[in-house]
Amino acid sequence: AGHVDWRSAQDLTWCSSRHFLLNHMPEFDLYFLPPAATVEGESMLDDNIAFALMAWHASGLEPKPPPQVAFEYLLPYATQHEARANWRPLFFAKYFRVAAGRATSQAVVDSLISQSA
Repeated sequence: AGHVDWRSAQDLTWCSSRHFLLNHMPEFDLYFLPPAATVEGESMLDDNIAFALMAWHASGLEPKPPPQVAFEYLLPYATQHEARANWRPLFFAKYFRVAAGRATSQAVVDSLISQSA
């Protein structure tokens, strides 16, 4: 009970997101990720999942992208050769209000661009 395979998930959940990340992260990351900063967890992986899920559920995008797209493009915390930094809580705090209420990806991008200009 509780285990949700990301490949058959109908939505992003804590369990399906964790399953995806654990199956796609480099083995080194299993042992050496920075600590969690904002949620009670073992590593920044827990912060990453929590803030990705908050963004996903607060999103006004309609229709929402399929979960498999979100797993591949929303959930990852770093590229293979990128430093492991717990960036998602800061990113969420800085950009959530700017993107809130936007119903399309283009509207989100336009809002972010106009905010930084």
